[in-house]
Amino acid sequence: MRNFTQKGAKNDENAINSLWVINLDEDEPSPVYLKVNNVIHYAEWMPGSPQTIYYSTVEPRSTPPGWQANNDLHRLTFSLDGIIHSETIVEVNSGGIYGWWGTTFLISPDNYRIAYSRPDGIGLVDFESGELIPLVNLLPFQTRSDWAWVPGISWAADGNVLFFVNHVPLPGNGNLETSPIFNLSAIVIETGTIIDIVLQTGMFAYPSVSSINGIIGNRSIAYLQAIFPEQSETSNYRLMLMDQDGSNQRIVFPPEGLNGLKPQVIVWNRTLDENQSSLAIIYQGNLWLIDLLTSDNHQITGDGSITRIDWN
Repeated sequence: MRNFTQKGAKNDENAINSLWVINLDEDEPSPVYLKVNNVIHYAEWMPGSPQTIYYSTVEPRSTPPGWQANNDLHRLTFSLDGIIHSETIVEVNSGGIYGWWGTTFLISPDNYRIAYSRPDGIGLVDFESGELIPLVNLLPFQTRSDWAWVPGISWAADGNVLFFVNHVPLPGNGNLETSPIFNLSAIVIETGTIIDIVLQTGMFAYPSVSSINGIIGNRSIAYLQAIFPEQSETSNYRLMLMDQDGSNQRIVFPPEGLNGLKPQVIVWNRTLDENQSSLAIIYQGNLWLIDLLTSDNHQITGDGSITRIDWN
């Protein structure tokens, strides 16, 4: 089963796009419309529930960026015959500072928690009340443009630690929101302890924890490192790998002498076979697979048309 969005109908001015699912196990699958429109930042399968998704919506606007975020969260269960159940977890809200851009969410691997990430902080969603419980109040980044920076987040395999990109002030900087300093940090959920893992990664570090705890020894966190950390908004990046405590940092891609990566979310292979550990990335518009056991890099496509990827 796969979910996807497609552009809204031409005669519907209130639909930027619409949300659909398709059963890839069928010989001639037919897309099923989930009667959900305007999904820009977030839609995710509920772990272990192939017919339940979470999603968030926006309202279309004629001015840039083209929407006003609702910062809401909904859960929907469906069959190929239609909607079974739909409920709102988080009501429409302002989303804090720069909330017009939007909030994103992330379900923990054990399906016990949902984290939220927005320009001014990260935290947890209270399933019962729908309230947002702040964990870290972040220094928003002033882009002086029609987009807002939202920190990348990733759950540890056990769901007890949340990794995130932290924007911190530059000493002596008159305008704190323009500080170019971004660190990769972690917060222990039960204690609230915040640990800086890697300093000056850049704003688009996008930490990504493997689906198997302890894979490749302890090297289980992939992230992006800006080549020019203090110009990370426009810099290319290197793909890095490290242990969960920040040790054993190493460059994975690209090989020396090649241009860096554009910012992107790194995608781990979901296989449970530790002998097939690999990452998928987009490099110069093409799909590449990186075998972490052999350190071999394989270019899969060559037409430069790839913009989004995921594992089946």
